[in-house]
Amino acid sequence: MALEKLERGIMNNAKKEVDQIIQEGKNEAKAILKEAGKRAKEKRRKEEQLLDLQVVQLKNVHQTKARMMKNQSLLGEKKQLIDRVYDRFLQKLQKQRVTVMKNLYQEAKKQLTPGRVYVREEDVKQAKTLFRGVPIEVRPLTGGFIVESKSGDQLVDYSFETIIDLMRLESLPQVSTTLFGK
Repeated sequence: MALEKLERGIMNNAKKEVDQIIQEGKNEAKAILKEAGKRAKEKRRKEEQLLDLQVVQLKNVHQTKARMMKNQSLLGEKKQLIDRVYDRFLQKLQKQRVTVMKNLYQEAKKQLTPGRVYVREEDVKQAKTLFRGVPIEVRPLTGGFIVESKSGDQLVDYSFETIIDLMRLESLPQVSTTLFGK
């Protein structure tokens, strides 16, 4: 009997220890789960903040891109309007080319002695009248002429393309202000 009592006592103590170990394991597991839950919650919060930031950045990128496309379109339209202004001027030059070429001829004579003249095909007849005895060559010009000196070391470009380009350089700010303000 004493042995049975001792055996029961050992068993009860062992059971208590096992129950205590199990309870400690459960408590430790709860604490680990609670801590893991906190870490997961914090990680999720940080990821949501990062995602919110990325969404804001993406919206900003799209808004900037949209503004740039709008500005690019507006600049393209402005350029077309400006180009039309200079195209109209070119058309006026071409309509008055006989008078314009006579005036340009007077200017060219002041600068050099013509040795060769380059004109577009439509202006060959007038160039032969203006530049008597000077060789005339056809070039793809919109009007006007290019004169090479007799010595070949000077060139005077009175082509309408060059005139328009120079005029554009000098008058673009004024034309832009007239068309668009500021």
